[in-house]
Amino acid sequence: MAHNEDSGRDNYLPDGRGAKVPLMLVEQIANSLADDIIRGVYAPGQPLIEMTIAEAFNVSRGPVREAFQQLQVEGLVDVQPRRGARVAVLTPQTMKESFDVRAVLYGLIAAEAASKNDAATLKVLHESTNALKASVQEDTDTFFAQMFRLNLQFVEAGQNQYARKFLMSLRRLTLPITRKVMRDEGNRAGWIENWEAVLAAIERGDSREADEAARRWIMAVYDKDREIAEDEPPGSPYSATAGANQTVRQMKLAAGTSIKRG
Repeated sequence: MAHNEDSGRDNYLPDGRGAKVPLMLVEQIANSLADDIIRGVYAPGQPLIEMTIAEAFNVSRGPVREAFQQLQVEGLVDVQPRRGARVAVLTPQTMKESFDVRAVLYGLIAAEAASKNDAATLKVLHESTNALKASVQEDTDTFFAQMFRLNLQFVEAGQNQYARKFLMSLRRLTLPITRKVMRDEGNRAGWIENWEAVLAAIERGDSREADEAARRWIMAVYDKDREIAEDEPPGSPYSATAGANQTVRQMKLAAGTSIKRG
């Protein structure tokens, strides 16, 4: 078979010095770092040392540098010339704007899911809802993973690829603080109650109510996230005054699974 010089061309990124870095590797590193940021392994404002991370993943600096750039687009990492990369600080403005956009998109997805009223999709959503309820008293990681899985299934229910891509990066931006909120069982129960109102509207085929319920659901999450931020001590990366001069960046999806460290 003749070799096609164009095959795989889009699977590489330039590393800034003319070399090509496998795109899949960059995405894997970016997703693994994002997961660590969400879980609090790296704190907001903490420097990300390029060499240390490259050694942890057993790669050169090129893929790590590209991963930083990818996470900067998502708003998770701040990269400054000659100062390196550090975990971005979530500001009150960033939080509010991201939730405002999410509420609109979640409303759209809920309305579309209600109009389709697909039995197979509803079955999946009910099963995941039951699994989430069963994990309310589990540790935070277990509950959070199930909550994230249900969110993914909900987003897929709308069958809107553009909303899906934008939503996944928006969710990543606020996941670290939402994870802190979900340490409390009362907050978990409230999240499920609000979600079940959305699910009920979808099941009835009521697009208008599904839209409104989804918006209420997301803004209820915002209210809890904001409370956590306001309760943080002054100077904390999550406090209401942290990084007030930062601006919201455009965000994109960096989907994939975590890479195992070497």
